[in-house]
Amino acid sequence: MAIYRQYLLLHPKQRENAYGPYVQEILQAEGLNGFHTVNLDEGLPELRGDDLIILTRCFLRREEMERLFTAVESGARLVVLHPSILLCDQFGWEPQKRAVHPGWVQTGEGYPGHGMPIQTHIPIAAFQPHETVQAWETLAGTVDAGWQDAGCPAVASQQVGKGTVVFFFYQLRRPPCWQARAGRRADDLHVRGHLGADPGRRAHRQRLLHGRAGALRQLRGALEGAHCTG
Repeated sequence: MAIYRQYLLLHPKQRENAYGPYVQEILQAEGLNGFHTVNLDEGLPELRGDDLIILTRCFLRREEMERLFTAVESGARLVVLHPSILLCDQFGWEPQKRAVHPGWVQTGEGYPGHGMPIQTHIPIAAFQPHETVQAWETLAGTVDAGWQDAGCPAVASQQVGKGTVVFFFYQLRRPPCWQARAGRRADDLHVRGHLGADPGRRAHRQRLLHGRAGALRQLRGALEGAHCTG
């Protein structure tokens, strides 16, 4: 059986990549281990057709985007978190020049996290594939606050040559450990009476936790579908 190399690509000096380093914690929390962290400030490694690659939110040079595209064409699996417009263009996706905020994610039937829509609490960028893009599917759709179809995917998969790219059109901003710590702090405040008995705040915190768990299930499902080992 083939052994897939697994890369987590970061650009820590870019402001847009502020949450990139914590994706490793997200992966480990889901039991997805074995990813080699790459600092793109030091260059993109040589990629092969049997690689599994996670690209965190950042901006790449044109040459780097072309190398990622070539790797996918050769059979690599690429998962992109909150892709840039230029990277989407490389794969044939066009911006709709709008965002859905607050965004709600409706996972497709048969995929991890299917059921009630989950709120991202951050914008979901609206993209659609160009008419020349044929082999793609929506893994999770975007719905508005009224749970009506917003006309753009939240998570989409595309076949490119021998490989696959999965786009998360929103950012996974906080690892589970942060969310747990935030929950504990809120509980401590509640005990001391600072939050009182406000059920609205408690419900809001529960929605945050539910949304984070749903996003993690989607990420795990995307990676497992891309032959993630671990």
